[in-house]
Amino acid sequence: MTEINIEARFKSLQREADSIKSLLVQEQMKQRRPLSDQPTILSSDNFTDADLKNKYTIFQMRAQEIRYILDHKIIPSMTKRKSETLRRRLQKIEARIKKIGSFIKP
Repeated sequence: MTEINIEARFKSLQREADSIKSLLVQEQMKQRRPLSDQPTILSSDNFTDADLKNKYTIFQMRAQEIRYILDHKIIPSMTKRKSETLRRRLQKIEARIKKIGSFIKP
């Protein structure tokens, strides 16, 4: 059986967090533009809200996957200390996104 690469999962989680931050910046910039500068209906700016919701959903799924791996001791070689370190790391990433996640409209 191949051991799960938890670091790869954290990298993926961090990429999603970075994407969320980037999309929020784009959204804030879009809201600051004068109405005459609003994009046309075919512009990719129109998809920012949907992209943001999708990225946030993916982020939540990735975080839940990592939490499951840690909670159920899926990686037999992982020490308790390493597991606790990874839990704190996950909590920090989630806290940052939760702080900005309140701006994501359901």
